Amino acid sequence: MAMFVVWWASPLVGLTVFYAVAVIHFAHDWKSERQPFFGHAFSTALLSAPTLLQADVLAGLFVDLTGDPRAALLVDILMLAAPVAIAVALVGLSTMRSSQHSVEGICCLAAMLVLPPVIGFAVFFGLFHSPRHFRDGWAALGSNIQPGTTVRVVGMTLAGFGIAAMIYAVNAKASIPTGLLAASMMTLSVLTVPHMLLETILERISGLAKPAR
Repeated sequence: MAMFVVWWASPLVGLTVFYAVAVIHFAHDWKSERQPFFGHAFSTALLSAPTLLQADVLAGLFVDLTGDPRAALLVDILMLAAPVAIAVALVGLSTMRSSQHSVEGICCLAAMLVLPPVIGFAVFFGLFHSPRHFRDGWAALGSNIQPGTTVRVVGMTLAGFGIAAMIYAVNAKASIPTGLLAASMMTLSVLTVPHMLLETILERISGLAKPAR
């Protein structure tokens, strides 16, 4: 609700917060490589890559999404960060222990660089981030999977669609493409913030539960 209120009060602030949260969250995809600095560099490179070839398109999307011409300034900031972040990301990818992870990272960067921004993000999120996250979460449950787990997962997924539908209805005055984009971005941020908080809380609880050495 807090994230929804932020979007409702100031879409520009909501978009900025979403980008900052996304950089932190997507960096977690690379925890297995034990390169925290690389993770944040890669997620920054990923989200700023579209500015190199499609800055005008991205700026137009941001302005349509927020209804605020100042949103184009966010593209300028991302454009400044892109070269350094991409360079660090490529160095990190070349030194990874897992060749599979390296190939996945290169493909994600390429998709964000050459595909239209919305499609590139959908490819990254739908084919890389979400499946990996879901697989890791399911593996973490291990023997704790209960008969009702699948029902709860389906229920929460449907609840996510319900939130998206509600947000789309609130933005009913916008055109269909703009409304869908706004609903998608707002839903992602509304769900990602509590998702990140839950991960942090669980990690802290897990750390406290470990016996002292």
